[in-house]
Amino acid sequence: MATETAAKCPNCALALRPLTHAGVKLDVCLECQGVWLDAGEFEQVVDAKAGIRDRLSSVWTMGKRRCPRGHGWLRQQEVDAGIPVLIDLCAECGGLWLDRHELLRLQSLSKGTSEGLWRVEALEQRVEEAHRHWDQERIGGVEAKSKISIPSYLINLLGLPVEVYHPVRSKPRATYALVVLNVVIFVMQMLSPDGVISELGLIPAVLLQGGAPWTVVTSMFLHGNIVHLIGNMYFLSIFGDNVEDRLGSRQFLALYLVGGLVANVVHVASNFASDIPVIGASGAVSAVLGAYLYFFPQRRLHMTFSFIPLRIRTLWYLGIYLVLQFVFVALGAEGIAWWAHIGGFGLGIAWAAVARHRIRQRISALDAAFGK
Repeated sequence: MATETAAKCPNCALALRPLTHAGVKLDVCLECQGVWLDAGEFEQVVDAKAGIRDRLSSVWTMGKRRCPRGHGWLRQQEVDAGIPVLIDLCAECGGLWLDRHELLRLQSLSKGTSEGLWRVEALEQRVEEAHRHWDQERIGGVEAKSKISIPSYLINLLGLPVEVYHPVRSKPRATYALVVLNVVIFVMQMLSPDGVISELGLIPAVLLQGGAPWTVVTSMFLHGNIVHLIGNMYFLSIFGDNVEDRLGSRQFLALYLVGGLVANVVHVASNFASDIPVIGASGAVSAVLGAYLYFFPQRRLHMTFSFIPLRIRTLWYLGIYLVLQFVFVALGAEGIAWWAHIGGFGLGIAWAAVARHRIRQRISALDAAFGK
């Protein structure tokens, strides 16, 4: 990124950073990922013939944000009556302020071309990449100054890690929804008659004989006891919000579900003659851990060793976790589906790697077409 401009983000009051995209020089905020477009730049970015101002409603209100160019308060106007997309417009210079993802939503309303959609999607990914580099530098500085609190230390004594400083830009709704769903199902499970685990738990021998195929999914949402549930949900909440922040809610949900399915398949393949029901979200949660390791290998976690508080990089913490799964497999430890953890973890790494590769491909293609 080049040097900072004098313009300030209307949302965060931080300096906007210049970013050239598809031959258009834009200004972005790397904190909230909002984009400032001067007059005419929106149409260039989305490759649209119709200007966005032609789609604005006649009703406007004075917003609470100021023009980055120093022209006073921005107006808030709705795009097409009935469509819940509000934009911030400067009446004097004609500039537009768009919050994160608003440009993508507006592109579909602007009669843009398919190439315009490609440009907009690539812009969001380019801003995401710029944010990722900036975020890592900022978080590294905060982590270096952070100290473990008493509540965190007490949690560490239970053998659980605590995040040092891992902010997210939006509410992790999918992560929260999964936690609530698992808790609700556990309560229902406790109130249900005996036999729920034998009916809905995954039994490899039964599955391979063509019986109860639904258990590949239902087993992911059952837990043996409250400790089993709390452990899985704690790790999901700690690591899931950041992974969801990187992937988006829909792709995060897909990762969780596919990760759980792959984990169950790997368990069945490694224990095909077992007649013991397997339950729990551990395989799906392990997929989330694998993705977290790929995305944030240098982030730090608080933990304790012999009552001594430590800060350890994710690469070491989750790397040791993965190695231990193989160790327990080699020792023949029973009672836990170790191979399911390994399968889910591997799927999470692969999923994150593919997601990052697609982003790099789009940005490279854009650079080749328009230059950096």
